Amino acid sequence: MSNCFPQTPEATVQVGSSPVHVGTLTGDKLYSSISNAIETICPTVSQTESKTSCATDSVSIDNIDYVSGGFLSKGSLVVKVDSSAYNETSLRDAMIRSAALTAQHSTTGNNCYSQSYTVEELMRLDRRDHPYPVQEKMTMCNAASFAGVQYYSEFWRTAPEPGSTDYIDASWEFETGPMDNFACDFLEELISALGIIQPEFAVGATRLAKAVDAVCEKAMEHVDGSS
Repeated sequence: MSNCFPQTPEATVQVGSSPVHVGTLTGDKLYSSISNAIETICPTVSQTESKTSCATDSVSIDNIDYVSGGFLSKGSLVVKVDSSAYNETSLRDAMIRSAALTAQHSTTGNNCYSQSYTVEELMRLDRRDHPYPVQEKMTMCNAASFAGVQYYSEFWRTAPEPGSTDYIDASWEFETGPMDNFACDFLEELISALGIIQPEFAVGATRLAKAVDAVCEKAMEHVDGSS
């Protein structure tokens, strides 16, 4: 039949291709920081009359290391949700986990680098302590600038305006610090990690027919089919 469409849901993640400095906040700590921040902004579903949306507030993750003027300083990573809509708490949780996984897996490989900085140690000279500059190094990383997680229900293809039915577009910014090139060579690893939470996108007996996909984009963009 020419007008027959497969009735299966899908989920995708748009990954920001611009770098955001996260310093030494990587791995599980970055995952927890991002997921906790988005959970604070995005409430669980408590009604079914309309879609639930995240708040317009932002959450600051403090004590992010960066180097300014050759010396180690502290900044903040500011997390916010630019747009959102969802009608199941389980979908909200799955989308938050997907966004946090995106941040976590983007801080690998070419997106990390060795950063030099200066510390002052005291040296005893002429019976007095004098500051003496010493060069130190630490590994710092950049993360993807956003994660636009989109869920398409099994009926999205036949909707008047086909598009995502549930979504959370989360982003994070570092208020001051270096900006560099960003590599999207972690996508294969991210897609594998997203496969672990694929079952969490199930709504009742309806499950995703294929793995959650991820693509690098300069900006978040989607067609809202939730209305």
